[in-house]
Amino acid sequence: MNPARKQVVKTLTRQFKSPHGLQPEFLPTDHLDPRDARLAVAIHRTTIQRLFTLEYLLNHHLKKPFEKLEPAMKAVLASAAAQLFFMRKLPTHAVVDEAVNIAKERLRKGAGNLANAVLRKLALLVGPESPTPWVPTANLLPFESGSLQLTSNILPPTDNLSTHLAIATSHPTALIQTWLDQYAPEQTTHLALHSLKSPPTLIAIPPDDTLNPSDDYTPHHSPNFILYKASHTSLGKHLAAHPDHRVQDPTSAAPVLTTASLQPKTIIDVCAGRGTKTRQLAALHPNAKVIATDTDPLRFEDLQSATAHLKNILPIPFDLLEQYTNRADLVLADVPCTNTGTLARRLEARYRYDDVSLQSLIALQRQITKHAHTLLNKNQPAHLLYSTCSIDQCENQTQTHWAVNTLKLHLIEEHLTLPEGDNTTYRDGGYFALLSTTPTN
Repeated sequence: MNPARKQVVKTLTRQFKSPHGLQPEFLPTDHLDPRDARLAVAIHRTTIQRLFTLEYLLNHHLKKPFEKLEPAMKAVLASAAAQLFFMRKLPTHAVVDEAVNIAKERLRKGAGNLANAVLRKLALLVGPESPTPWVPTANLLPFESGSLQLTSNILPPTDNLSTHLAIATSHPTALIQTWLDQYAPEQTTHLALHSLKSPPTLIAIPPDDTLNPSDDYTPHHSPNFILYKASHTSLGKHLAAHPDHRVQDPTSAAPVLTTASLQPKTIIDVCAGRGTKTRQLAALHPNAKVIATDTDPLRFEDLQSATAHLKNILPIPFDLLEQYTNRADLVLADVPCTNTGTLARRLEARYRYDDVSLQSLIALQRQITKHAHTLLNKNQPAHLLYSTCSIDQCENQTQTHWAVNTLKLHLIEEHLTLPEGDNTTYRDGGYFALLSTTPTN
């Protein structure tokens, strides 16, 4: 049996066992040769990215609904179906045979018979590929570029666009409907398709950086960014050799860049995560002291490691943040969100989108913003920078208007970026608002 496929099934099984829905899971590949490692990553990524579509197609040939199957059976069927429909260079017989053998090994002989019957029926649905851009059609599945024709009109009717897009592009119907409520149908379709892309690795570099020409990277459309093309191993070496470089998307960098004209002495990053924006703040404001924290212990450890070489950054435990009340000239609140602007990178995030989680996040965002407000120096002009990687109005513009009306802050600038582009023009979606304790002149 192919070790790449076995590893994918093992990892997916753990993910399907989670009582909290589909969560990110590390895919071990160190024990695989480079070719199998690449295959494992591709199968795993494709399965997660297209899971709702795969579940819909599988349910047409299952007596028991997909969601009721054992986690290992889900993993076998979903990963094999991902290869049949979306990884067309892999031989059908090899995909089916491997899935049958893995099912027998991880479950029982009868599981192999089920896998064989279901996957052979699914294989009959696969028609020819086309380079023509995808449009909603009952017998077309979108590829990252082009489409796959199915041998029957099995997808939901296109007259109900929210349901059709949800199945064809693997998103919750509630998320597609939210986009349709905020954007035109054509824009919603574009957003759904963009989340099916393979996002490039982008690196922010200092404005005065002079990199030698290399096959490892190419300039990005956004100034002071490069598209890194070499392997993940080489990326680690590149970052070690260039400690002032950051893996970062231009949209993620935009909020901090909007503070370039400010001259803060004390900056606080209240949701620093692993320190990407913290390091950016330190580089942009070298004369400022940057206080950084995060409530998650593992992220805080990574934050400490990532910023240890920077003298103007001070990571502190979250419970010590109160000592900085009324002392900050600039506070960054890069709040937790639904990640709807970065679904091509954060594959599982789409499956966590529902009204309950959304309302919980909105409440948390306001709680964090309130706390950030208490840290601002009220004795002189100070600024609060609110940012998300969401493109949903209720997490962005609505929250900014709430901060203006409730916290009596003044809006200086706000900006929404929708995800777009490929390779050297690629960028995630996101939002930021720069707010001040005093009116603008």
